[in-house]
Amino acid sequence: MNRSLSSRLRLWLVLLLLSAPGCSEQTENDLGVIMLPADAVGELPVRLEMREALEGVTVQGQPAGKGTRSLVYVGRTKQYRLRTVLSFILDLPTDIELVSASLQFYVVSTGGDPPITLAVHKLATDFTEEEVTWEQAAAGQPWATPGGDYDSDMLGSATYQGGELDTVSVNLNLKALQAHLDGPNRSRLPLVVRNQKNDVFVRLLAREIAPAQAVASRLSVIYREAGSTQQYLLERRAYQDATIASYDGQLDADRLVVGEIPASQVFFSYDLGGLPDDATVNQALLHLSVSGGAVVDSFLISAFAANEARFVGPETELTTVAGRTATESDSVFVLDITSTVQLMVLQRYYGTEPKYLGLASYRSGVTAGFMEFYPQSSPESLLRPYLILVYSKPMQAPLPD
Repeated sequence: MNRSLSSRLRLWLVLLLLSAPGCSEQTENDLGVIMLPADAVGELPVRLEMREALEGVTVQGQPAGKGTRSLVYVGRTKQYRLRTVLSFILDLPTDIELVSASLQFYVVSTGGDPPITLAVHKLATDFTEEEVTWEQAAAGQPWATPGGDYDSDMLGSATYQGGELDTVSVNLNLKALQAHLDGPNRSRLPLVVRNQKNDVFVRLLAREIAPAQAVASRLSVIYREAGSTQQYLLERRAYQDATIASYDGQLDADRLVVGEIPASQVFFSYDLGGLPDDATVNQALLHLSVSGGAVVDSFLISAFAANEARFVGPETELTTVAGRTATESDSVFVLDITSTVQLMVLQRYYGTEPKYLGLASYRSGVTAGFMEFYPQSSPESLLRPYLILVYSKPMQAPLPD
């Protein structure tokens, strides 16, 4: 096809498109090109840029238990100490002789710089899986020593060289185990697994990963009854397991902090009075400049609506309608909170508008970690949080002919 014919063809196509009847039209504004029905009567979407929050505060609280996660952690990383607590049911006869006892751990992966030594100690008291933390064995039952009240003498230890999808076997001290069986709480064996080396941690399968399969931490005891040479095997999966964690570093008091450990949430208050009650929030993006943080494995931040700037504790289920994973390499964290803001507008329509937009870590998906953001009082205006809203009013019915 020669150049003149090609030019005439392009011109003919343009004229054809301009003259053809259509069911929609293009309307341009600073948001881009927006397609609207030809008979629609209404206004174009409006963009609001909210650079000043009425309020932006960090609120501290108590950490949530991590007993429902499918992984447990042992090690030290980024100024975090990570320990796994386990509990086994022992239904053994009273007059027995122990032949051998061991723990089997199922490794998913390691982080940092292996090898890692897993040291097993007996806890003085049992714990409650859903409530145990670094500070407490259960709600209202603090440890005498944060991190678990355990015997200083190890029940056993093993060193893992690293790798993926492997097992670690720990032989247990029979004399110490027999002493436990001779005590008043012989039917339960609560343990803590710890490590002293810095910059290494290990991920182990927890019992929640596959409740019907023997792939979680497992106790094996071989014994014989008094006066008999017959040996018996008792195998038990942990009936409770959880990660407990502590952060040894310092947070910046001048920053907004969303954290799991230390537990903290951020609350913003924005003047949404400029939004009509019947507005549709097409998009709401919260921009936060990152100043620091520490992520153990993954860190998911979620948004929710709140009536007051008060820490939402583990006993309250967050109504989460938005979430995104944050990383330490982020310089700007942009969270899509469209659904959250739309919910706030709808509740205002019914006279129950929440006053605050809350940010929290997603508890069931985060073991430990935090993210720090620059506040609205930052001297550098470009580092301050800001919210961008795009909303539209409802389309009206076509005007009668």
